[in-house]
Order: sequence, then C-alpha cells, then structure tokens
Amino acid sequence: MELFLDRAHLRLRSREEDTYLHADEDGWGVSGSPHRASLNTAWVVHLLRHVGATYVLLHGAAYGRYLALRMQPQGHHLDYRTIQRVYDTPVQADVMWEVRPAGDGSGDVRLRHAMYHAFVMPLWIVEAIPARQLPPDLPQQVPVSSPRTPRVVFSLLELLNV
Repeated sequence: MELFLDRAHLRLRSREEDTYLHADEDGWGVSGSPHRASLNTAWVVHLLRHVGATYVLLHGAAYGRYLALRMQPQGHHLDYRTIQRVYDTPVQADVMWEVRPAGDGSGDVRLRHAMYHAFVMPLWIVEAIPARQLPPDLPQQVPVSSPRTPRVVFSLLELLNV
C-alpha cells in the first residue's frame, strides 16, 4: 500500500496472468501485455480525497488518460470494461479506485471500483518505477542513405504543361 503514494510511478502486473496493465495503442483501450519495458505499462498515482475517503486515480504515462470503468449492456446483463478516459471533472466517479490488500500477506493488491463496488480487478503485483537521476540516453543516430535529400525542380513551363 505504501507504493500508492501521490505522484508515485508504478506498473501493475497481474498475479494470475503474469501480464502488465497496458494502455492500448488506440489511446482508449486497456489490456494485458507481457512487455514490461514500455511507456504503456507505466502509471502515475494521483490521490483524491473525497467525502472522507481517499481514492486512487491511475494516470497513464503513454496517453495521459486515466484508468476508468465503463458499463455496457450485454444482452440482459451489464458488462464492465476497463478503459482509458479523460479526467475532466473534479469528482469523476468512473476513474476512482479503492486499493485493497490481497489479505494473504503478499503485498499484492486488488483494485475495487469506487462507484461499482461489485467490480473488483484480479490481484496485482505492484512494481515501483524508481525515479531516474538523469534522462535516458538517446538512441544511436540512424544513418541516412544519401547525404542530400533529392530536390525536385520544375520549371514554370513544365507546371503549365507547355
């Protein structure tokens, strides 16, 4: 629980599937990914205190959206789906989560949705992302096939089809 400090950076790895909570490339979906070293698996904790309770908001580092829950009808019942969502109101319930310890002494957690208490995510192993002292190294320069970019020059007569 001490990893869920305000502005802490972390990754969440599913204990059951051994995949990371991953912000999908479309900027809206959320899925599991086996790849740890990705900006899409990095989340920033924001703490929100509201009506005597503290909620966790998970801000995706890749697209700047928050982990949210959306209900959608599926036949005669409602289906819950985790998505990325813009946080645009001070108390937006769909992005608010409660952190619950696993209860087995492992340090793992469950995320329970603040509004839809019936929705509880599976067990997550919380991995802190330590702050860097220096910015990351830039990639090696990619060689260009030609020292000059070709220029296309048209004469006025060519443009006028004369």
